[in-house]
Amino acid sequence: MITGPCLLPFRWRDSLHPNIDRLSARPTRRLYSFSCHVFAPGTLHIRQFSKHTIGCAASGMASRPRVEVLIEFGLWSLRGMIGMRAVLLEDYGVLKLIETHRPELTGQDQVLVRTSVVGVCGSEIHAFNGSHPFREPPAVMGHEIVGIVAEAGSDCSSIKPGDRVTVDPQWTCGTCSWCTSGRHNLCPKKTVLGTTGWSGGFGEYFVIPENRVYPLPPGMSDSEAILIEPLSVGMHASRRAAVRDGEKAVVFGSGTIGLSTIAAARVYGAATVVAVDLLDHCLIAATSAGATAAVHAGAVSADDQIRSYVGKDGADVVFVTIGIPAVFEKALSLVRPGGRIAMIALFDKPVSFEPFDIVGSDVSILGSQMYSDIDVKDAISALVEGRAAIQHLVTHELPIEEARKAFDLTISKKDNAIKVVLLHR
Repeated sequence: MITGPCLLPFRWRDSLHPNIDRLSARPTRRLYSFSCHVFAPGTLHIRQFSKHTIGCAASGMASRPRVEVLIEFGLWSLRGMIGMRAVLLEDYGVLKLIETHRPELTGQDQVLVRTSVVGVCGSEIHAFNGSHPFREPPAVMGHEIVGIVAEAGSDCSSIKPGDRVTVDPQWTCGTCSWCTSGRHNLCPKKTVLGTTGWSGGFGEYFVIPENRVYPLPPGMSDSEAILIEPLSVGMHASRRAAVRDGEKAVVFGSGTIGLSTIAAARVYGAATVVAVDLLDHCLIAATSAGATAAVHAGAVSADDQIRSYVGKDGADVVFVTIGIPAVFEKALSLVRPGGRIAMIALFDKPVSFEPFDIVGSDVSILGSQMYSDIDVKDAISALVEGRAAIQHLVTHELPIEEARKAFDLTISKKDNAIKVVLLHR
């Protein structure tokens, strides 16, 4: 083994991603301390660098010893690959900070994104506690993302390295009837970012097709941009429910999705939106998001209060963003004849109801599954134009190392938590 400082002019290149050479590689002369093995003339294997490592200097990543790179200087080369940190859902209820290999492009229509901020979503909580229908360990979760494009395949035309972006976390086939009709959210071959088959934003890097990447408008803050994804959920639900100008709506649940749905319903023209929740700080946030009234779900007179705002016949639209069977039953009792119930929540238990309550009142029950391109674009426009006031929903920012604390806050809602995000620095 050779150990010690050296002064080397070098050209840095990632051996996994040759394209990165045009982004980050540059001749330089710096003093580095390192330990390495000589395997053959012209080849050194770097085992560990001092604090300012060659790999970290070139990539902008935080300083860590587990970095291996290819460096060319004269006839010598140091070969290997760059890793990354990620939070792994190792088992139900178990989150673990790991070092793993950075993903690489498998097609020239793909981009590599470096995660800046990632939100903790309710679906990740379901995966964490074992109640999600398809998210399960092991997985590097995270699909609400703001990041920077690190690499773009040669076929990419609308996205380039350095672009600040958010993403639609749905990788679809692109050829089925759903994909070709603008409803890729229903693609039977869809994979969702942050599941076992596709590592997400809880890792420092992830790969995604170019057509699922959206450049962010100049000046949009991270705390605003991270809400594009949940607002897209609300926009899709409001579009599915065909909310019209002047209608009256009730939204059960004032978590991030419920609050985003409130904002979206107002964007679509609802004149009255009643927020219903058990937590006072969530009801205050609901008013800021656009609710015209807020009702505490635990109040004895909750139903009467709701009807006082929407009328004795009931609401035109009721949105269910809490997966509790009793909430669905309540929604069915508060929707007007001929009205619509939009189901967004994931339920841990089956829901039972009397079919004639639907048939006899001509009520429509609608499912709302993620979103389509139009919903993402509408969400971005609504935020840019100030028609969706949800910037205040991000209440806590924590480093990625504190993922478990972020999950605990999201579950408990302590410290007035609503949207908790993790930062990669």
